[in-house]
Amino acid sequence: DAELQVLADALGRRAGLVLDEAAFRPEELAPHLRPTFRIVGTDGEMLAAGKDLIRLRSRLDARARRSLGATAHPLEMRGLASWPDLDDGRLPDEVDRSNGGHRIVAFPALVDRGATVDVALFADRDDAAAAHWGGVRRLLRSMVPLRRRAAVDRIDRNLALAIVVGPHRSVDRWLDDLLDAAIDDLIASAGGPPRTEVRFRALRTFVEQKLAERLSTGHEVAARITVLAAEVRTALDRGDGGAATDDLGDQLDRLVYDGVFARAGWDRLPDLVRYLEAAVHRLERIAADPGRDRERAAPIVALQRELDQRAAAHGDHGVAELLWMMEELRVSVFAQHLGTRGPVSVKRVRRALQALPPLESGPSGVLSSGP
Repeated sequence: DAELQVLADALGRRAGLVLDEAAFRPEELAPHLRPTFRIVGTDGEMLAAGKDLIRLRSRLDARARRSLGATAHPLEMRGLASWPDLDDGRLPDEVDRSNGGHRIVAFPALVDRGATVDVALFADRDDAAAAHWGGVRRLLRSMVPLRRRAAVDRIDRNLALAIVVGPHRSVDRWLDDLLDAAIDDLIASAGGPPRTEVRFRALRTFVEQKLAERLSTGHEVAARITVLAAEVRTALDRGDGGAATDDLGDQLDRLVYDGVFARAGWDRLPDLVRYLEAAVHRLERIAADPGRDRERAAPIVALQRELDQRAAAHGDHGVAELLWMMEELRVSVFAQHLGTRGPVSVKRVRRALQALPPLESGPSGVLSSGP
């Protein structure tokens, strides 16, 4: 965390040492030494108190949703197929709402509802930003023409078979996932999702100009991912993984799933190819020396178990980058010739895992009324 690094720098200067944030263990701090936070309303009334800011925020978010959920805000809209009709065309970054004399700040966003989008209010700025990205993507999906037949025609028989036996299960779902990833990349290239109608129109034009080219480039990488995943799955079903079957099967489930292209992100797709190539290489070598494979895998499996437990308890918060580090670690151990994104080791991953703060999070969610 940035705060820990600032503290490490300050103490290091005073002591004449070089300190790293990993030297601190905030989770080991005795409860009586932790600060108590008090959330006070504008009228001086204490709304909540406790030692865990994340839990406090969750409690206040839930309170805000309960108090505002029954009352629709004029900004909220449903079933939109184009940019919302707003004053000056701008979707504000935040709006004030008042309840029982308390001022509550809410964050508007476009929300993907499938075929259409809504304008909804969120209690958390980050949640609103994530939803807004998806809402803008949905509008672009519905408004930008795509020659889908041409995209389907590029899928040969081997790829089609790999798709239908894989997690996407259908060519349409596979193409939808690739399309979402391509549009996300174009949104990022244009500076992020717009909040004005003028910028949205400019983004729409940009996507119309670049989408076919982007999809053509991404098709080859996505196809390679899909075929490699099918190759790994076939080998595991055949029993080639031996004692490593469970580990490799779990790895495959983490790497390739319905929605993986969009969730991993455009820049990560070549990495997925490399991780799957490393898994194939490992499978090819297991039979020659299963004991060596088991020895190499032991610390990785233990680390992975800890990360999976953390992710299960708290979602991706603080864990996502470590999961990528774990895949780089697997490449460095089982297929070093493929190269990694920078230095990586069990020790480095362990240090990063220990540096994660303890979390107790709750739902934040949408403030809008109705379902």
